[in-house]
Amino acid sequence: NTLMDFGAGFGHFVALAREQGWAAEGLEPSPAARIYAREKLGMELSPTMASTWLKNGTDVDAAAAMWLLEHLRSPLQFLQELSFRASALLLVVPNEWTKAQHLANERAAKPYWWIDHTHINYFTKESLGQLLDKAGWEVVSWMATYQVEDAIIAGHDYTSDPSIGPRIGAGIRAAELEMAAEMRRGLYHHRGQYGTGRDLIVIARS
Repeated sequence: NTLMDFGAGFGHFVALAREQGWAAEGLEPSPAARIYAREKLGMELSPTMASTWLKNGTDVDAAAAMWLLEHLRSPLQFLQELSFRASALLLVVPNEWTKAQHLANERAAKPYWWIDHTHINYFTKESLGQLLDKAGWEVVSWMATYQVEDAIIAGHDYTSDPSIGPRIGAGIRAAELEMAAEMRRGLYHHRGQYGTGRDLIVIARS
């Protein structure tokens, strides 16, 4: 099976896909990230822009676009064009303007901390679902990651102290890795069903 990872970052997902038997490649515009992938993973990522690949690349069985849509000027056009080039899609975007964020925002030292100057799109489960439907994708599965805003609600304000965030992240990873894989997947699906969680994870087919 063939896979293209759009915005492949340092190449870790491409490496994992290859370990699982996929003929996986990645597109990454950042020179620093491509150097890391080459030196640390022995992998060459392509500097080709997504728009160029969508016009000239070879069709693939699956595509991945993780933490990419929020940076694109036309996510609808990207998803529409991709629906003609790939049969399946793994998509991850930040889950914004949730009830938990609004509640945490009342207690955070840095209001609206999730606003990022590099993000030109913000998604909820509803808006992302509508976008995918309009672009010709059928959602097969919704999942979501841990609702990290709960830490602020509980009094651990990582917006006020940079050292708190990594400790919270390490605790979340440790707790989830202690779970059986089936239980962990069930938890991710439960969050996705209700649109809670910090990041939305979507599996879709064209």
